[in-house]
Amino acid sequence: MRSLALKLTLAFLFVSLVGAVLAAYFIQQRTQTEFDRFLFDLNRSNIIEFLSQYYRETGSWTNVGEMLDQLDGGMSRHPMRRLPFALVDKDGLILYGGMDRPGQTRIRNYENGVPIEVDGAVVGWLIASRLPSPLGSETPEAAFLENVNLAILTSALIAVVIALVCRKN
Repeated sequence: MRSLALKLTLAFLFVSLVGAVLAAYFIQQRTQTEFDRFLFDLNRSNIIEFLSQYYRETGSWTNVGEMLDQLDGGMSRHPMRRLPFALVDKDGLILYGGMDRPGQTRIRNYENGVPIEVDGAVVGWLIASRLPSPLGSETPEAAFLENVNLAILTSALIAVVIALVCRKN
């Protein structure tokens, strides 16, 4: 009888752990996606104005990738700081961003992005995308996501402990 109780307890613990890990994983993925969207939406007007001004001054997207890469090094005070986005020209050619190969890849459905207009003409599209690498560990964004992950892990462990206590009673 004792062996059966032990097997049932271990099986219950295993199922609880798997459920907690799966829930934590899906919650973390959804939180990351929504947080990226929040950052993009929060600064969208600043990004669009910045890129519109760049196009207005230069008359093209030439060297926009290099300019954005230079800004990326000192983004801590810049309004576009560490935002997940891609810049696509009016024909769908990726000019900058974490998707595929800038300058070589065209994407479909870029019209679902936010148009960048100069003098009433659409000159490009801004498209939200996930960051290709994690945020720097010193950013407020990374601290927020780390705290969310810690809360998820803590909740999962508490749920497992409660499940074990309830099982023994």
